[in-house]
Amino acid sequence: MRDLRIDMAGEHQIENSVVALTSLYILQEKGEVILSESAIRNGLQHTKWPGRFEVMSDHPTVILDGAHNIEGIQSLLNTLNSRYKREDVTVVFSALRDKEAADMIDMIKNSYSKMFLTTFAFPRAFSPKELRREGNSLNVEIVEDYERYIEEFLHLDEKDKVLAVTGSLYFISEVRKFFQKIK
Repeated sequence: MRDLRIDMAGEHQIENSVVALTSLYILQEKGEVILSESAIRNGLQHTKWPGRFEVMSDHPTVILDGAHNIEGIQSLLNTLNSRYKREDVTVVFSALRDKEAADMIDMIKNSYSKMFLTTFAFPRAFSPKELRREGNSLNVEIVEDYERYIEEFLHLDEKDKVLAVTGSLYFISEVRKFFQKIK
């Protein structure tokens, strides 16, 4: 098939789609699945994955991405860098204690100077101060109340600014609920 389209952002989503298509072709060859070309095209084009480079606001742009490991952070950074100017991007990050937070923080702060650490109501979540120590990031700012920070960001007059909220999938789930409340 040619000229396939997907609605999800990032090179990694193209790779994921290729893996899905290859799996589908194998299953079709075995007679396990029968799908028309139009069904495949429609499925690829309309697939959504909440919390994966999900745009919650356009002006200013707010993106939620559950990048909760090294590979996820790298994919997020690659996608952000391909779409936005580095100086326009601010990152808010939270993580669980069983994740490689120090490495993820280093990756983000090496790409973006505007980075904030926060927490959310979950027993295994790092506090912002623990994240700062974990990432040896005394120069990274803390946001105690991410909801208030997001609301303030949404009211900025600078419409070309981008806020990427990332880290734990549990955190992203909480932020999504927050957006559903304020809309």
